[in-house]
Amino acid sequence: MASPSWYWTLIQLKPSGGYATQAIAAARLGFQQQFPDLASPTRLESGDDKLIQRQLMGWLEDVAAPPGPETKPEPSQAEQCLRCYISHQILQVCIDLQAKFGQDHGFALNDLLGFVLNDVDLTQPFPTAKEDAYRPFAAEILTTFKPQVGSLSTWASMLTRQHPELNDFLLEHGILQQSSWALLNEKSPDDLRRILADTYNLPGFEIEQACQLLGSYHAVYRRDRRGSRGKCKPPTEPQLAEIQRRSGLALTPAAVLAKLVELADYLRQQRLLSKGVLPASSIDDEALGPAIEAQVSQADMAGTLGDRDSTQQLYDLVNTCLDQAINTAIDQRLTYLQKQSADKAKAYRLALKLYCCEQRTMAEIAAAVGLEAQYQVTRLLKIDDLLANIRRQLLQQLQTNLLALMQTEQLSHGYVGADRLQTLDETCLAAIVEKPRANAAGNEFFSQRLCSVIQRI
Repeated sequence: MASPSWYWTLIQLKPSGGYATQAIAAARLGFQQQFPDLASPTRLESGDDKLIQRQLMGWLEDVAAPPGPETKPEPSQAEQCLRCYISHQILQVCIDLQAKFGQDHGFALNDLLGFVLNDVDLTQPFPTAKEDAYRPFAAEILTTFKPQVGSLSTWASMLTRQHPELNDFLLEHGILQQSSWALLNEKSPDDLRRILADTYNLPGFEIEQACQLLGSYHAVYRRDRRGSRGKCKPPTEPQLAEIQRRSGLALTPAAVLAKLVELADYLRQQRLLSKGVLPASSIDDEALGPAIEAQVSQADMAGTLGDRDSTQQLYDLVNTCLDQAINTAIDQRLTYLQKQSADKAKAYRLALKLYCCEQRTMAEIAAAVGLEAQYQVTRLLKIDDLLANIRRQLLQQLQTNLLALMQTEQLSHGYVGADRLQTLDETCLAAIVEKPRANAAGNEFFSQRLCSVIQRI
């Protein structure tokens, strides 16, 4: 909930870094005169917040406003109040993004604020879109806001998250601000067919099943979403059941959900890779994990094998696939850095070796590769992104190779069936592919494989 003071305090960037709150006397006076009963509470109820915004917008546009005080404030006071409020909403979005992704993806709050928090002089009204003058981002938010449709907080938050330069910056740091369901909505089966064939080289029958499932998803999800606005939410159980019936595929609703998420992940990674960015995070899908529970673990897979030959065969396969996955993930990162500069790629090789194989501190690595700060090493290495990519590559390698072995009957085992392969996902591999840490016995196997590959690059 908002505070009344948001309507008379402006959040501004400081030249020295960070941000500061500046009280605007004219805005405070106008607000207290028009809303005396709402100026003192520490928090505003949602209904009061919307009422304030409708009245301020009415006075700003100098049209008939909802019932309120007989004496209207100056339009400039109404605009100042709204611009102050918008600055707080922008700040909240950036704080949220930094808190969720900043540490793992190597950026600070200041990096985000510089793109969107650029309103400075409230004594001057916004220039119109046709005027050849500087227009801060808050101008776009305010001039496109329609109070009869929704709240200013929701509108400001949505436009901030959609800001082109902010999105480009986040994309460079491996964050794609689009949910799985929005990604699936915007791609046709023909688009998906081309991507799965050209980028991932999947078998033809698997591609056709994926396109069939996407077509069924569109028929149900687009129909039920028609006329809706805002964030695309995960499909409901009845929707999943209908998607399954339409597709004709022998899948449970849970498997349909898992397969749709997998297809969306293919689309997300393809978009990132096409821009030279490593695979990354989706802001909108944080709560999805519990809905798709992992069914396979390293322990129960090994424990249910019927004979020693099968066990050894699977062990050798994991080793081979893991080495291939590590190689691919590192090569992708090196290719991206090489496009920027050969020096950066060279620094990455050394930093990766020092971090993964010698467990050096970030400060030591920074000195060794000629960087000034530890956060620059974090941004260069992007270890969490690298590990996530390794898991994705390993998952694809295991699924492809296990299926091939079963089809040729070189590996015969009841536990590792087609249904188990469908529910195998990256969370199953978290115990295998985890961040290298000094004196951590749990990840000794992966650390050895990782270092073995790194030593050869």
